[in-house]
Amino acid sequence: MPEQVTFEKVKSNGSEVKMQVPVLRDGDWKEWLEWLLRLSEYFMFMGYSQNDADQLDFVEDVQVLLHDDDLLLFNETVAEEQYVSNNVAIQALRWLTAVHCPPGTRALIMDQLIQTKKTRTMTVQADLVRMFKSAMPVDWQLQLNRHARTWDLTSMEAQFEAIERN
Repeated sequence: MPEQVTFEKVKSNGSEVKMQVPVLRDGDWKEWLEWLLRLSEYFMFMGYSQNDADQLDFVEDVQVLLHDDDLLLFNETVAEEQYVSNNVAIQALRWLTAVHCPPGTRALIMDQLIQTKKTRTMTVQADLVRMFKSAMPVDWQLQLNRHARTWDLTSMEAQFEAIERN
């Protein structure tokens, strides 16, 4: 299981909410894009905006999640961009995306999207289960598999509701 960092946020009613974000330690373009997706979910979870204070907080959080060459490049870009732009974290992540996603990555993504079409022999329900299964966060997959051990649409919907309630 990949290493994760748990971040806490105190809501207006005083309750604490936690979110786990994976640490990025090398990986291909697919892992990079999945990590960016989790990072954008974290950005929204924390309620960060484009103001300077939020951007600096976000930079500190990203520094915890990156390692080795990625961290060095991120820090260099932040140092260069902090006087030019107020969204330094976004600019630094763009540089890293250019490193992790070489030319031709878009074509690979488009090929994968084309291959995800429903086949003639597949039922609509089986196709929905396949899409839910591939798009579901890993921790939900583990919880769902622990509860039901089946992958049919009706039991998945009930399990989704149970997981969301918890």
